[in-house]
Amino acid sequence: MAEEPSNPAPLGEITHGPSHFEQFLDKNQMKLILVILAIAVALSAYIVVTELKKDEDHSAGEALSGAYSAEGESYDLAALRDVMESFKNSPSAGSAELLLAQEQWDAQNREESVQTLRDFLANNPEHAARPNALIALANRLLVLEKKDEAIKNFQDVIDHPNGRYLAPFALLTLGENI
Repeated sequence: MAEEPSNPAPLGEITHGPSHFEQFLDKNQMKLILVILAIAVALSAYIVVTELKKDEDHSAGEALSGAYSAEGESYDLAALRDVMESFKNSPSAGSAELLLAQEQWDAQNREESVQTLRDFLANNPEHAARPNALIALANRLLVLEKKDEAIKNFQDVIDHPNGRYLAPFALLTLGENI
């Protein structure tokens, strides 16, 4: 028979105190609560700001729609300017500026229309209708016999990543007028 060791070693120790995780929670309980509250407040503020922006954009769109006169089948210039002034940071303000430029062109205010388009392009670098504004400006400059400026704007349309659908028209117009 095999001999038993005289001093057996224990296989493991059992601790009866709190675990390291429980000690961490006890030590940092207030800090964790404050962090959770800060995250909740920040998330709530983000939601409120986002919803306010959506409401403002919706109101701007309604104001832009209200600027159209079905009887005269045109836009009220004062209403378009009001949308541009009241909702400066909304996409509808940029759209109102483009519509104003078209109304000015139709009313034979050619230089004013060109300036409105230039202002739109300067103030709205991210507007979805930027390629349309570039092509409109280029065409109007051709009519006003300002070829060099028109060529630059047609080239900007060709180079614009969102203006690819207008690039063939720009290329054809450049080919006909150079």
